[in-house]
Amino acid sequence: MLKVISILLLSVSCGLITSVWAQPEPQVDVLAEKNVDSTHPTFSQEEIDWIKQHPRISVGADTHFPPFEFLNNDNKIVGLAIAYLDLISEETGIKFDIRSSSRWQDLMAKAEKGDIGLLSGAVATHTRREKLYFSKPYAAFPSVIATRDDAHFVGSLSNLVGKKVAVVEGFFEEDILRRDYPELTVVTYPSRREALYAVSTKEAFAYIGNLAIISYLIRSENFDNVQIAAPTPFNRIGLSMAAKDPILISIIDKVLTNVSPEKQNSLEQNWIAVRYQNVEYLIFGKVGVGLLAIVLLSLAWIYSLKRQIKKRKISEEELSLAKSFAENAKAQAETAKARAEDANSRKSEFLGIAAHDLKNPLGSIRGLSELMLEDLQNTSLPESQLKESIETLDTIRDAADHMLELVKELLDVEALESGIGQNDEEYVMLNTVLEDVVDFNRHAAEKKSIDMKYNCSVKNPVTHGDLGRIREILDNLVNNAVKYTQPKGQILVLLDFMEHNKMLRVTVEDEGPGLSPGDQAKLFGRFARGSAIPTGGESSTGLGLSIVKLMIEEIGGRTWAENRTDRKGSRFFAEFPRY
Repeated sequence: MLKVISILLLSVSCGLITSVWAQPEPQVDVLAEKNVDSTHPTFSQEEIDWIKQHPRISVGADTHFPPFEFLNNDNKIVGLAIAYLDLISEETGIKFDIRSSSRWQDLMAKAEKGDIGLLSGAVATHTRREKLYFSKPYAAFPSVIATRDDAHFVGSLSNLVGKKVAVVEGFFEEDILRRDYPELTVVTYPSRREALYAVSTKEAFAYIGNLAIISYLIRSENFDNVQIAAPTPFNRIGLSMAAKDPILISIIDKVLTNVSPEKQNSLEQNWIAVRYQNVEYLIFGKVGVGLLAIVLLSLAWIYSLKRQIKKRKISEEELSLAKSFAENAKAQAETAKARAEDANSRKSEFLGIAAHDLKNPLGSIRGLSELMLEDLQNTSLPESQLKESIETLDTIRDAADHMLELVKELLDVEALESGIGQNDEEYVMLNTVLEDVVDFNRHAAEKKSIDMKYNCSVKNPVTHGDLGRIREILDNLVNNAVKYTQPKGQILVLLDFMEHNKMLRVTVEDEGPGLSPGDQAKLFGRFARGSAIPTGGESSTGLGLSIVKLMIEEIGGRTWAENRTDRKGSRFFAEFPRY
């Protein structure tokens, strides 16, 4: 019972992160009037000409990818992706001819050859980007790890080393695992059902895939011995549209960008309601068939059952006892869940109050120390007393700055872990942001006579994410290098493109004390302070690198560090997806 409740709750959580659109009636001649209407996307003349030359486009859709693309009871392809096609059709006048298949691999092959013009639901991977263009994501879903319910504890991908991990052939999970997790033993299967069946029968230890679909298959295919074990690092996978023609993708991006968040949220609720209503009908149908079978069996075996009344009573007593235990366990689980939610809510409330109550007096203390420093310049105190007073006020000001930074970073961590806060995703020119960050930290470097150099070897290094968070990632890495590099040392900041994994890599080389084995093990943990001490007396909260890790993994990147081999010092790396 607890497992079923967990699966249903996880399925609803998956549904809540999906943006959904209703299916408007397509309009025929819309471009001219909409191009002068600010509520509609504005197309370039090249895009308008392209639309006129391509009034109909073939679209590849998966028949087994609910709630994004699937066959309904009328044998018609429906889903979130199809709803988006209707929206694009309304804005552009393009008609879409759906060509469905139960084999995603076949659809991808046809799209790469140009046999179909568009894929309505695809995940962008480095391999796929070599052959297709991808729109901005219009939905997101988490990938999770599924195992047998009698398997040992699995908390992350690291627990799968040495085990057979099932994925569907050609799906994005296969690309990511083979590229970033070579230590895992990846085995492929033709379909999601076959991959889950392999886990159920112990042919494979785990299956990695879409949370919503795994939950649906566990219920509909009666994989009662399979459970959702843990999330994966790639827990917010963006779903996009893909085509060989960049102009078509540019047109689709303009339509998607023009959609308001209010409309997305409203239609999302409608989609979720319809989706789960269908699941309930399926369950009711199965219960009805089961009840009918019980009645027929009862009639056939009525005399035999009379002889077993005594045994049945014993079984019923045992069942009643087991049910009582189950209900007690359920009540305890619900109580624990409520306590955890209340504790989490209180934690967030406390942090908000603490931030407010600390920031104001700390700001006042800092401001007063600045005023007193200015006033001291106009006093006639003896030189020794003046110097001592200035040093004291500098200490007060620095302590206030440190506390303000700690409050800010605590709130950043809370926002990242709870999934709240500002997250305005956009296309970001990484070299421009990195140049600004280097220039911003150059003054602090010059105060320590540190030579800081920057070099970019990439043309148009575009990534995608929240600009403020990307800037904070880079600033933390560069600022750390300034803190720990010896006076008169050198810092080198590099931006390169990694051909093997198609990622943009930022490298920050310092001439600090390097990293001990103990430092490396805890480097990106919360409040982790290494054995090294900032060379200029700068302060450290111990939260900066943990924030870097949370932020960069949220946009599909990664970060790590190593010691330099050419001289004393360390290298910090941050990889961003290239768009």
